Amino acid sequence: MNKIAYTLFIAFVATVATLLLVNTLNPDAGASASGQRVISASELAQNDSAESCWKEINGRVYDITAYIPNHPTPERVIVAWCGKESTEAWDAIGGGRGHSAGAAAMLANYQIGVLEGAEIIDEPVVTAPARQQVSRPAVAGAPDQALLQDGSYYAELAPDGRGWIAMIEITVHNGRIQAVHYDEVQRNEEGAVTNSKLRDYGYAARWRNAVPNGVSQLSSYPAYARQLMIQSHPDQLDVISGATSSYNSFTEVAALALADAWLDTPLQAVGFDARSDYRDGSYYAESAPDGRGWIALLEVTILDGRVIAAHYDEVQRNEEGAVTNSKLRDYGYAARWRNAMPNGVSQLSSFPGYVQQLIATGDTEALDAFSGATSSYNNFRALAEQILEEAQ
Repeated sequence: MNKIAYTLFIAFVATVATLLLVNTLNPDAGASASGQRVISASELAQNDSAESCWKEINGRVYDITAYIPNHPTPERVIVAWCGKESTEAWDAIGGGRGHSAGAAAMLANYQIGVLEGAEIIDEPVVTAPARQQVSRPAVAGAPDQALLQDGSYYAELAPDGRGWIAMIEITVHNGRIQAVHYDEVQRNEEGAVTNSKLRDYGYAARWRNAVPNGVSQLSSYPAYARQLMIQSHPDQLDVISGATSSYNSFTEVAALALADAWLDTPLQAVGFDARSDYRDGSYYAESAPDGRGWIALLEVTILDGRVIAAHYDEVQRNEEGAVTNSKLRDYGYAARWRNAMPNGVSQLSSFPGYVQQLIATGDTEALDAFSGATSSYNNFRALAEQILEEAQ
C-alpha cells in the first residue's frame, strides 16, 4: 500500500508541476495569440436572446445586448442572429453594401473575444468619417453632431418611374438636427399630394408580406430620420432590411437638403439636463378651438420621472367630435407655410421638433420657438405647462 500511495503522490506532484510550467509559459491559456479571450461555439450559442446577445462576425465575438434597444430594426430582426455566426447578416445588409463605417466603428466597442477555431479576418481599422463637433453641455440622448446652421431645410427628388417623389424637411436648432420629416408621395397635375406612403397602411402590409422580416415604411422612415438626428451625416446611416430603395432616396434627398447647412466656424449650442421628478403616467390636454376651428392637442408619456414620448398636433373636428383635418397630415398646408415664410419650418418638422425639445429638457422654460411657428409654439408650451403641472 505504501508503494501505491507513494506512486500516486509522485504522479500528483508531477501533474501539478506540469500545470505550473504550462501556466508559466502561457499565463493566459484561455486567450488567443493576440491576447484576446477565446470563446467556444457552445458558449456563444448559450447567449442567444435579447437578454444576452452574442454574435460572431468574421471570427470575432461581440456582446451587443446593450445596443439592441437602439438598433433601427425591430428587435426580432437582430435577435434572430443572437448566439450564431452572423457574418452573412452583417455583410448582406443593403443589398451587399454592408454596414457603414460608423456602424463598424461602433461594433468594435462591443467585442469580447474571438471564436475558438475560427479564422480571424484581418479587417482595416474603421472609424467614422471626421466631423466637426459642437461644443455644448451634455444633452440626454443627444450626442455631439457636426456644425449646422440653424434653420429649416427642404428638398425633394424628381419622380421615379412610378411617380413617387422622395421629400424631406429638416429642422436645425442650436446647431443640431432637431426634427426630420421624410415621406415618398405622388402629386397630381396641380402639384397637390394625392398619395403618401407614410399614410398608406395597405402599402405597409404589402411590403411586409413581400419581404419576410422586412420592416415597412411605417417604421423604416422614422428610423432613418432618427439615425440622421443622431449622426448628422447622411453617409453615416445604416440601411434597414427591406428598405433599400428608400435608404438610397433618403440619403440622397437628405444630402441635398443639408448641402447649404454646414458651418465652418465654431458654434456654441445650448443644452440642458432633462428634468426627472414627474409622476409616471400618460397625460392629455387640448385647447379650445381658435377663430378657424383649430384645436391644439398634446399627449405626454412619463416613465421613471422623465418625459419619454409625446404627440402634438392641431386638428379640426365636426359636430360629432370626429377629427376632420390634421395639420400634421396636411402637405398642402406645409407647402403654403414654407412659401409664405422663406426658410420657415413648417408643421411637418416643427411639431416633432417641439416634442423633441420637451423630451430632451422636461422643462417648458427651456423650450425655444422655431422661426415661422410662433402660434404653434405658444399652443404647445401652454399645453405642456398644463400637463407638467398636473404631473408634479
